Amino acid sequence: MDLESLERDELDDVKIRDETSSWEGVDDLIGLTHLHEPAILHALRVRYEEDVIYTSTGPILIAINPFKPMNVYGEKVMEKYRLQGEGLAAVTTKPGANDKSRLPPHVYLTADDAYRAMMRGIESGAFSSNIPRKKTNRHMDDNETPTNQSILVSGESGAGKTVTTKIVLNYFAMLSKLASETPLEVDATSTTTRVEQQVLDSNPILESFGNARTIRNDNSSRFGKYIDIRFSSSGRLTGARIDTYLLEKVRLIRQMEGERNFHVFYQLLEGATEEERDRLFLGEMELEDFRLVNQSGTFDRRDRVEDKDMHREMLEAMATMGFDPQLVKNILRLIVAVLYAGNMTFTETSTLKGDTCTLDETEASEAVASLLGVSFDKLAAALTSRVLFLKEEVIVKELSAKQAYKASEALIKSIYGANFDFIVQTINKSIFNEKIDKKKNDKSAYIGVLDIFGFETFEVNTFEQLCINYTNETLQQHFNKHVFKMEQQEYEREGILWKFISFPDNQDVLDLIDMKRTGILAVLDEQCIVEWGSDDKFTHALYTRCEKHDRFDASPQQQAVSKFSVEHYAGPVEYTTDEWIEKNKDQLPAASVELLQSSDFSLLKDLQRAEGAGGRGSVAMKSVAAKFSEQLKDLRARIDRTSPHYIRCLKPNDELLPDEFDPKNIVEQLRYSGVLEAVRVSRAGYPTRYPHSLFLSRYYMLGDLGQKRQKKRMNAQSNIDIPETKQEFEKLDFGSQCAVAGLQLGRTKVFLRREAFDRIESLRAILFGKSACVIQAQIRGRVQRIRYFRLKTATVKAQAAIRYFLANLEIIRQRNREAREKWASSKIQLAYRRYRFRNLGLEKKNEMVYSATKIQALARSFLVRLHLEDIMPDEAMKPVLSNGMKYEELPAKVVHVMHSGPTMLDISHMLAKKAEMFQLLAQGKWDAAISLMEQHPQLAEKSDDETGRLPLHIVAEHNLHSVFEQVYKCFPGAADVFDKQGRLPIHVAAEQDALVPLRYLLSKNPEGADTMMLRPAGRLGGGIPLHIACRINASSSVITALLSSNFNSTKKSDANGDLPIHLLLRNGDQVSGAVAQALLDIYPTAATRADMYGDLPLSVALKHKCKPEVVKALLMHNPDAAQVQNGRDGHSPLFLAFQNNANEKTILGLMNHAPDVSQLSICFEPFHIFAHSLHGAWQ
Repeated sequence: MDLESLERDELDDVKIRDETSSWEGVDDLIGLTHLHEPAILHALRVRYEEDVIYTSTGPILIAINPFKPMNVYGEKVMEKYRLQGEGLAAVTTKPGANDKSRLPPHVYLTADDAYRAMMRGIESGAFSSNIPRKKTNRHMDDNETPTNQSILVSGESGAGKTVTTKIVLNYFAMLSKLASETPLEVDATSTTTRVEQQVLDSNPILESFGNARTIRNDNSSRFGKYIDIRFSSSGRLTGARIDTYLLEKVRLIRQMEGERNFHVFYQLLEGATEEERDRLFLGEMELEDFRLVNQSGTFDRRDRVEDKDMHREMLEAMATMGFDPQLVKNILRLIVAVLYAGNMTFTETSTLKGDTCTLDETEASEAVASLLGVSFDKLAAALTSRVLFLKEEVIVKELSAKQAYKASEALIKSIYGANFDFIVQTINKSIFNEKIDKKKNDKSAYIGVLDIFGFETFEVNTFEQLCINYTNETLQQHFNKHVFKMEQQEYEREGILWKFISFPDNQDVLDLIDMKRTGILAVLDEQCIVEWGSDDKFTHALYTRCEKHDRFDASPQQQAVSKFSVEHYAGPVEYTTDEWIEKNKDQLPAASVELLQSSDFSLLKDLQRAEGAGGRGSVAMKSVAAKFSEQLKDLRARIDRTSPHYIRCLKPNDELLPDEFDPKNIVEQLRYSGVLEAVRVSRAGYPTRYPHSLFLSRYYMLGDLGQKRQKKRMNAQSNIDIPETKQEFEKLDFGSQCAVAGLQLGRTKVFLRREAFDRIESLRAILFGKSACVIQAQIRGRVQRIRYFRLKTATVKAQAAIRYFLANLEIIRQRNREAREKWASSKIQLAYRRYRFRNLGLEKKNEMVYSATKIQALARSFLVRLHLEDIMPDEAMKPVLSNGMKYEELPAKVVHVMHSGPTMLDISHMLAKKAEMFQLLAQGKWDAAISLMEQHPQLAEKSDDETGRLPLHIVAEHNLHSVFEQVYKCFPGAADVFDKQGRLPIHVAAEQDALVPLRYLLSKNPEGADTMMLRPAGRLGGGIPLHIACRINASSSVITALLSSNFNSTKKSDANGDLPIHLLLRNGDQVSGAVAQALLDIYPTAATRADMYGDLPLSVALKHKCKPEVVKALLMHNPDAAQVQNGRDGHSPLFLAFQNNANEKTILGLMNHAPDVSQLSICFEPFHIFAHSLHGAWQ
């Protein structure tokens, strides 16, 4: 049998048995002995029968949908692939181990490869930033490995694209969660809802509003989506953005037998609560009662998923995504309005002017009007008439029933489409963080995941199928360009060993569809612009423009029924042109636009702002085809900027049955995706490549940098025989040896096969592991030594503390013993003296009583004199206090005071109240303290024994207006009383940055603003309240209030000779430029005054690292200060700026005012560096 002829011919019924390897040996199809469709099909079938659904084909992962649960997912499986990706599994294997040590193909492996490639790109970017680059005319993009990655998931409907996308997102969420647990990312995990969970929770929402059951799939995505997943430099998922493409809105109006409308309608009707049904006018309505969902007669799902459960999952996901509860209610309200809009009916009447109709006032139409927030009359007018704007008049044209139904369908599609786009925007706001992307030093990257509709061909194919197949043609061209064309051009340009392989090119199909003026979409747009455009005219124009194209065909039979065929890369597809003009315009009539604008429903207004609904219906608006073409170009450009990874999902049978493998179905999908050519290219290709500099920076530790080998350049089209022995290998030149080993040196890059890349990465991981062990040993040894010395020191300190404690304990015991002995002796003495006193004579007892009475009289007279001094003037007290006045001669008032004066009990009671008041003030119990002062007014005049503070001093520390006012009213004179530190209450308020008491005192006692502190602590210098406020850098409000009371206070110095500006500048970078500017504006001469150390304000600002605007303000008021040396050490301001790491603006400003920098008395290296760079800039 001629195997080469079999490889050239495509035979459906011939299978070549691979004698050299079983199915276990073909995890990657490039390992097959024979590369043809029968061999590939046989390998896939054997693996599928063994429940192995994933197979690699070079850069492509083939995933066959099993249509049954598979035990190949979960956290344990993800952990295995993660460990392999991190190189931990490779460290345990020898470098020469075969590929069986590598885990089998899996969607986790593809996701991990994309993630690791992105992280290597970030790491390579860090390496390349430290490598000096030579100047060259070539673009750097040619030599740089893309950091950003993309995963393109494609396949027919029902092949498992949506599930595969979910699996990829779950794996990325797992990797991100582990990256967030590192010490560098601890702060990122403090949020209540993680970004990873939000990205995953977006799936139930999008599936509810964008997925539906089709003939081929129970959960088919009826829109395309591109998920841009952002990662930080540490590998943590920081956000995502979802872009959607071409929602199939025509499904809202009609569905084929066996299909359903979008899931959300069924979920809402099955899962709505009684309260929701009453609020949304659903009542007892069921699925069979709504025309939009009962056309096909299909209400359930074959995959046994309950709509009620999915409705609950959707609502939980919306809550996680941050949807406002009212917004969720409004969205469901709009969905019910769409359902009822499908039930509206029209009654047609014939008149002389033509057919007209009226909107039936049914329960459905009334519900639509109420739910949309419009009146029934406006709704009826918008759907049954059309407004024509002519030059001089406005004509209202009545519509027929058919036209009214069309207007109603347009309204349904417009509302639902705008609602879907609004939901996507809301999700993006929740999961996309723009601040992270704008960080200057954030070396972030992204991985794009594309889940888009596959190639479609039905019995009747319309405008939607053309757009879908146009998308697949575009992606297939990108696949061809990346896998075939760009690969081979790259190999030829680099001059490495390579054998050219032919590949299919579908550029002519794309030209047929999107070429300007002659393409199908261009002809369609022309007919949509002109007023007389119709489907028939579009069809005739299409036949005329495209009949000569090789990929276009329209037989006479097809032309008779307005059809044509396009030869796609996947095969010919026949299209019908019915309703193409209307679908491409996708216009909402002006009357419907005005209806929505008049609504009082808040969500409708949000939708119009988001969608620009006011512009719908205008001729100038872009068509659906034009918009979709722009979206595809943007998508293609985004994918071109990434390194793609392909996942081809295959459907084994059309009946969605498990364990059923239809070879014909599989082989057609393989042909559509170009797998065979991809296998051939991958077998001879090099998927991993590095620029020379990056390869050296990543793998320099594996080679001998001192060894020089002579490299020989080979022809790209040459071939080489693989040596069979070591001696034959050693005879080859260096370039041939590299090629045999799976590594080739190009002109600017190093190319590696997958096996060689895995081997060299394994060697690098082993070396890093050994190096890490050495580093860890050194670090752990040092850590243990430090720990030992710390334990030793702690032991000594603990012993000293214990001994100190024991000694003190002995001392305490001795003191207690002495105290007990003293107490006992006192008791004995007391008992003895009592005994002696009882036995004394009467005369001796009277003598002792007399002495005690005399002492009490003297004490009481002293207390009376003190009380008289407080209540009587000095002139009245002189005769009273003289020793010669007798009791009978005392005035009656004095006698009254003597009898009614305070007793010892009263005085002790007052002292207790005083202590209680100060305790309440210290605890912040203001109301209780004020109540006590109101009961005893003299307490407001009492001062603390230790600090000398009155109650007014204490409350002046707090911004409590009512409390301060009440205490002040109890004793207004307290505002002039100094405490033991010589402070008035206004000084205390300024010191504590208390604006409220400060303003109150300034209004009641303005002279306090000019009062100096009498006894400042230490060398603070005291001063007036403004000095104190500037010294602590009080708020601008406090300083402004003090300045407003007396502008001359800025000219006064404190006890140390410092002005307020000096004290303010010593607070460094906390000083506000506005406050400093205000002080200088009031007293400009302050910029020329020196402080207690002889420093001008400019030197003070530079020494304490004030803000540039503060330095700028000082220079503006005293430019000559830049040339004045400071008082203590004789340094110039420029020297101080360098010494304190001032920024360039400050230094340049000083140099502009003191240009003679060469005469500086002291210079140092940073100045030379800066001066040298500045000199270069001047040159």
